[in-house]
Amino acid sequence: MTQLTPNGIKFKDEDQEQTKAVCSVDLVGPDANGNIPVNFSSITTDLTDLEERLDAIGDGQPSYTLEATPNPVGEGVSVTITLRTTNVFQGEEIPYIITPNGISLTDDFVSPIPSTGHFKIENDRADLVLAIKADQLTESSPESFTLTIDTGSRPSITINVNDTSKTPVPTYTLEASPNPAAENQTVTITLRTTNVANGTYVPYTISTSGISLTQDFTSTVASTGNFQVYNNQATRTFPLKQDELTENASESFTLTANVGNNPFVSVSVNDTSQTPESSVSVNTFLSGYRAGNYSGPTLWPSSSASGTQTEENLFISFELSFYPDPVPPVGTVMNWSIVGHNGFNTSDYNYTATGMPSADPNLGSPGISSGTVSVVEITSAFFNITYRNAGVTLLIWNDNISENGESFTITFSNIPNSPNISKTIYVYDPLKSTDIFWREINHNIGM
Repeated sequence: MTQLTPNGIKFKDEDQEQTKAVCSVDLVGPDANGNIPVNFSSITTDLTDLEERLDAIGDGQPSYTLEATPNPVGEGVSVTITLRTTNVFQGEEIPYIITPNGISLTDDFVSPIPSTGHFKIENDRADLVLAIKADQLTESSPESFTLTIDTGSRPSITINVNDTSKTPVPTYTLEASPNPAAENQTVTITLRTTNVANGTYVPYTISTSGISLTQDFTSTVASTGNFQVYNNQATRTFPLKQDELTENASESFTLTANVGNNPFVSVSVNDTSQTPESSVSVNTFLSGYRAGNYSGPTLWPSSSASGTQTEENLFISFELSFYPDPVPPVGTVMNWSIVGHNGFNTSDYNYTATGMPSADPNLGSPGISSGTVSVVEITSAFFNITYRNAGVTLLIWNDNISENGESFTITFSNIPNSPNISKTIYVYDPLKSTDIFWREINHNIGM
């Protein structure tokens, strides 16, 4: 309702009866019928727009309507909330309240916004623009906020915020160079990332196939470790050792990053540093032994184009020589065997071998057709050296039987990094005369 009073225009709004002074009337009061005689010559305010102003106020109740565009709104986008009114003075301020739901008024908007404020009505409307921040965070629950007009029937509108700016997903990839790698090369493994902060530690584990983390690298490699990321990358280096060993199986190691989808890279190692080929030979030595008396230590290398000769009643020694070093470790066990020809058998000799005990170092043990020999370390006081030795010594018995063409073949097997080695020995019957004996020996060994 609108009413002209002595003090102005009286109208009813949503809060209380208010009087808006549009003119002043001096010394005028209502008559008995409630009418106010007006002498416009006494009114000091121009009333030419009174009718329009009264029409603008109107006689109806104020109304408030809210709308939002866009709704829902994505992060990084601004939402415009519009208040439309009727029967509200232009320039009037309409209060509102904002209630967040899963959203922060201080953190999730480009600028922090207060929870209360006012619309200022112009031409029956007012706009409020709120800019949503692209926070690059993945929210686990929906986000929204509600704006409520804090007057009249308290209309409200809820704006839903879509989580369009999610937490960036880190990515991890691995590469190795060189790959495959040769022994004595250094392998560099590079971790490349996206969306990973500087200084971040990324753990990894190393597994192996045919390679040792303690023996095949220049220094022991731990099976676990960390990359530290800067500028979205990190590197680790792994120097391989030149071990000079021939591996029978392929060698490789695999590094797995224990993050994300657990990326991994496998590095193959080429066996470029192999065990040097050993030149293994059997040196044969003879020593005189007559009528049960050992005449050593005189030794003669014995060889000829047809093989090696010895005579009954003599020692013959077979020693393995390895070239180049290293000689197999002390205790390395190899096999030997003897095959007799033309009547030669185990009853024709006794034997002793390095690495085995012997009850009689001169005569050895009764002959057998095969056995083992171990690498032992020997110190020579005469030459002031220590060396490793492996060998077999046979005492060929004088059986007092006239034979013709006895021989035997000795074979060494299971030699590290070498094929089997064999040597055939021809055995002659003893002679009657010492002079003839020495002459015959000298002939047989090619001296």
